[in-house]
Order: sequence, then C-alpha cells, then structure tokens
Amino acid sequence: MKRFYSPFFAIVALLFSFSFAEAKSKGHGHGGDGAKTYKILHVDPTSITAAAGGKAENREVFGIDGKTKVTINGIPAMASALQNGMKAKIQADAVHTAISVQVGE
Repeated sequence: MKRFYSPFFAIVALLFSFSFAEAKSKGHGHGGDGAKTYKILHVDPTSITAAAGGKAENREVFGIDGKTKVTINGIPAMASALQNGMKAKIQADAVHTAISVQVGE
C-alpha cells in the first residue's frame, strides 16, 4: 500500500504547485487581463496615485519602475506623459508595482 501513496501525493503536490504558480502570476484587478479602471490623481517619477471609480476614498498608490508598460491610445509612452484626471486601466503585481498602464483604447 505504501507504494501507492508516494506517487499519488507527489502528483497531487505537483498539480497544486502549477495551479498556485498560475494564480500568483496574474496581476491585481478585475477582468481577464487583471486590469482595473482608475482615475489618475497624481503622478511622480516613482509612483501613480489613482482612485478606483474616481472616488478619492478608493485611492491606491502604484509604484512605477523601468518595466512598467505605459500606452496612451495604443501608442507606447513614458510614465511622465500621464496626467492628473486621465482614466486608465492599471494592472499591478503583488507588491503594488504597476505592470501596465493603459489610457484610452
């Protein structure tokens, strides 16, 4: 009977690790791409302060780094091109660093 348990638990552990890795790789937010819509309240060189639903009490701060992909109307842009009041889809990782910021389309 011991021969059955070892391979069985090894397979279960392997399947669990794959499903956990897939869930961890998805960003925070809603929708299929993991992005959530925000209104940008403030932008500085290292972060974006944005509010979900445009409400100030729902504000969140996202870090910006060299890997953050910013697009405005589908065109790649620098984070410095973001302006207060813009509506953007922001996808972030587990430590609240922006992975992508999409303004417009």
